[in-house]
Amino acid sequence: MLFSTTISYNTFVGIQNPSFFPEAADTESWMRLENEAQVNAGGTPTYSEEYIQNVLAGTNPYEFPWALWEEGIFNEDALMQQHSFSISSGGEVGKVFASLNYNDSDGILQNFNNKRATMRINADLYANDKLTFNLGLMYRNGNFSGPGHAINGAGIAGQQIVQGLLHINRNVVMRYPDGTYDLVSGYWNPHAMANEGETKRLKDDAFAQVGFDYDIFPTLSLQGNVTYNFENQGTSQFMNSLAGMRHYVTGEPVAVSGWFATNQMTETGNTERELSQRLYLNYDEDFGVHEVEALAGYEEIYNQFKNVVARRQNFFNNDLRDLMLSGVDNQGISGYNQEWRLRSFFGRVNYSFDDRYLLQANLRYDGSSRFGEGNRWGLFPSLSAGWNITNEAFMQDVVDNSVISNIKLRGSWGQLGNQNIGLNRFRSTYNLNQGYQFGGNVVPGAAITQAGNPDITWETSTMTNVGLDATFLNGRIGFIAEYFWKYTDDILIELPISRTIGVNPPVQNAAAVSNNGYELSLNYQSPFRSDDGFNYSVGVNFSDVINKIEDLNGAGPFFPDNFSIWTEGESMNALRGLSSPGLYRTDADLQQYPATIHPAVGIGDIIYRDVNGDGAITQSFAPGGDQVIIGNEDPRYEFGLRFNASYKGFDFSMFWQGVLKKQHLLDGAIPEGPAFQNFVHKEMVERAYHPTRNPNGDWPLVTSGNSWNIVKSDFWLIDSKYARLKNFQLGYTVNQDIVSNFRIYVSGENMLTFTPQDLFDPETPRGRSQFFPQTKTMSVGLNVVF
Repeated sequence: MLFSTTISYNTFVGIQNPSFFPEAADTESWMRLENEAQVNAGGTPTYSEEYIQNVLAGTNPYEFPWALWEEGIFNEDALMQQHSFSISSGGEVGKVFASLNYNDSDGILQNFNNKRATMRINADLYANDKLTFNLGLMYRNGNFSGPGHAINGAGIAGQQIVQGLLHINRNVVMRYPDGTYDLVSGYWNPHAMANEGETKRLKDDAFAQVGFDYDIFPTLSLQGNVTYNFENQGTSQFMNSLAGMRHYVTGEPVAVSGWFATNQMTETGNTERELSQRLYLNYDEDFGVHEVEALAGYEEIYNQFKNVVARRQNFFNNDLRDLMLSGVDNQGISGYNQEWRLRSFFGRVNYSFDDRYLLQANLRYDGSSRFGEGNRWGLFPSLSAGWNITNEAFMQDVVDNSVISNIKLRGSWGQLGNQNIGLNRFRSTYNLNQGYQFGGNVVPGAAITQAGNPDITWETSTMTNVGLDATFLNGRIGFIAEYFWKYTDDILIELPISRTIGVNPPVQNAAAVSNNGYELSLNYQSPFRSDDGFNYSVGVNFSDVINKIEDLNGAGPFFPDNFSIWTEGESMNALRGLSSPGLYRTDADLQQYPATIHPAVGIGDIIYRDVNGDGAITQSFAPGGDQVIIGNEDPRYEFGLRFNASYKGFDFSMFWQGVLKKQHLLDGAIPEGPAFQNFVHKEMVERAYHPTRNPNGDWPLVTSGNSWNIVKSDFWLIDSKYARLKNFQLGYTVNQDIVSNFRIYVSGENMLTFTPQDLFDPETPRGRSQFFPQTKTMSVGLNVVF
């Protein structure tokens, strides 16, 4: 009995840093621009000359503080490491693969850490020539830790901490030697948010699958498996109270409010169980030049989820972190259970004639518990065809000359269903915690707060595409071109209803959206050199998609948030706002554009067009107001570039990606700056208009309390196209006789970004500067195979 065994070990260690972040103005420019904002508003400067000079000299930082929030929240050169060990073996009775992986990564924000360990085993047992049993087991343990401000998990906490950095001024002490803080508005201090309290989240995932493959006949086989997946996640969050602090210098009590006013502990438990089973019957037979493959299948998924949340406040101190040790009776227990099922029947038939003409037909019949009786099942067909032109007789001379290796035309049409909405949306649901006044007292009650719609059913996406696949010069050059049309109708959407109805809107099959576009790719592989010489390959890809709302049931436009608009004929990601030709620079500008959004508007402020000509600037959509569609957030003309090379033991690879057209609407701290004592960036100092200091500035005059220059408009729509070195790797395989393979390498991710703007990472979502920064990573690693 012969066995073949392979053992491998892979590891790397690296450091992480924010890849792209607004550059703060130098300290003096920051303070002087803030003074300018106060003076322009008719006030007095925030900082005296004495204050400015003391801050610059660094003398008496507790009397003349200047908080460098970046140093107080970011974790410079955050460490990460990963280890992976695997073993595989096989022989006459079966094969087995087992692996163990461990990852430990500090966050780029202070006090964040994530550990993950995964164990996996897969095995095939050959019972006889016809029957094989399959087994798959996986266990994964996740251990996240962070500050107590980690509301709803790591992501939200990180976003709020960064938001604090960008929305809080710097004339406070980040932290005193005795561990106390200055708190802005009683609760804002990003350093405290990143360092106070504690969040622990433990997650256990277990996966088990058993199955079989049985060859009934040489042309007919049966496959089946049953899968059980269990996930359990427990989160314990303790938010410290900072009440009782006294100012380090004056000794006066510090006002504390909001989330730091009272310590609080929240424990959350989530348990999810999913059982699924699948059965496939496969048929494959050749009839001379005819080849037929067929599949019939069945799948069912049953999912259960349970949530429990317990919360208590007023612990005796910040060190007692157990729910039973709270000084107040239970503050609240909540939770819910939910379950859903999905059952599917499907089939596929492939037909090939002489390897020249290819046909495929598919049919799915899916049933979902997310819809009501009579609407649960959907039928979704698809068809595709291909023509291998190079297998035609008239192409043989060209193929024999190795000029054209392969040309294939293909096309397809198909439909798929989507059922991803909340549960029980076909029913009106009651809220059992609706208190109301009765007899002068608040008594418990129940009311319908979510309107149901019993008629909702599957939304359907219809996809049509045509494509060309071609290779040349014995496969060294490859080209793929594809054009597609995707039309999604009966979209499940919540269209707004009048608030006077008193319930949240129901889900409706009430919209249609199209996505039309193309994809192109070209690849070149150098002639292979077997003498360990220079081998390389280059690949480029380019694509574009146009999104458009085709139908809203005759309704709309709708405004899903403060930025967007849904209206027929425009993108789902269309942006609305005022239109601006620039800044008021002269009295002639004031006469040409007399309609203003605020009586105080003057030279240096933003001009807004009076679109409807009523002599006033109003922020409702035209024609009732002056808002118009100013752009959309759809990325256009996406591209990628791949390069791989090897030479005498060295190997190198890199991948670039980018977008040639992309818009980002600035909002929040970045356009506000010193007008609301927010983050002052270098670009604002350089570009803010001032009649004497910077008369050519193309950003508005900074004025404290100025709200009319920060409304949504195309003035703040910036070009955020980019090209990014997404990853690269340089490795060397050591020539030795001890192990099968010994390779060391260095790699990087997001190390270079080229973009016309210097304010945000171009992949940052819009909003009030509440985001978690992208990271760039440098690492060194080792691959060993025994």
